Amino acid sequence: SEYRVPVEDLFDVDPGEIVVQRVLGSVAGMQERVAFSSIEYAVARWSPPVLLVLVESASPIIDAALQQLRGQLLPRAPVRVVLNHVMVSAMRATQEVERELDEVSTSAGKELLVKQLATELNCFYSMELLLRSPTIREKVLAGELELHGAIMESGTGRVCFLGEHPRQVDIINTVLLQRSIYKDGPMATLPREVWDNPFQPLDKEGGSVAAPSSPSSTAGTKAANPSSQGLEVNVPETPSTAVAVDEINERLRQERQSLAGRK
Repeated sequence: SEYRVPVEDLFDVDPGEIVVQRVLGSVAGMQERVAFSSIEYAVARWSPPVLLVLVESASPIIDAALQQLRGQLLPRAPVRVVLNHVMVSAMRATQEVERELDEVSTSAGKELLVKQLATELNCFYSMELLLRSPTIREKVLAGELELHGAIMESGTGRVCFLGEHPRQVDIINTVLLQRSIYKDGPMATLPREVWDNPFQPLDKEGGSVAAPSSPSSTAGTKAANPSSQGLEVNVPETPSTAVAVDEINERLRQERQSLAGRK
């Protein structure tokens, strides 16, 4: 949350019943930083049933990000660190409103909708960052923790709940897929002669993986290395991971063709 009011008063609970982590812009920041680690510690230490990302409807950080899009001079470096996390949400909100609204909409109405949408997107962005944490992700998968978003109206104090991230399952599957493929680190950790080309990911055994010659089946996706037929990668049977692996394999195929053309 980003509030300067007691959060306990918003939910009518006694002091100490809620663990609160206040951050500017309601953004947890990057992993292994103080704010992010504090949230992970609170989840691991007290095992709360709900982790709520609470965003203010009249956040000055959102206002500053929208002003940056209008060409305002760059703020000081400490402020830019926070704005960098919010700028993407502000840009997406601006583009979405300009594309959807007709020409008869007033300028004030557009600005109000942009700010409202940017606030919601910023809340979802913070939830995406939190799902990258193994501590939080494992508890969500185990059903021990629910990650929700909410917006507090600054004028009334009323809290509007957004619920879970609409693509929470896809986000978790994508993170798990990335960690399984690159579990042993980037390609620079292996001798260059081990690689058939510098664009192949690693499998769980540390060997290189090539793109499959046939489309993936509905039961999962398998990729076999032509130089080592015993190595293959098995991906869990989920639509999102299968699509992600197909996209990775397609990019690898294109890069191999590009290298072959240069030779």
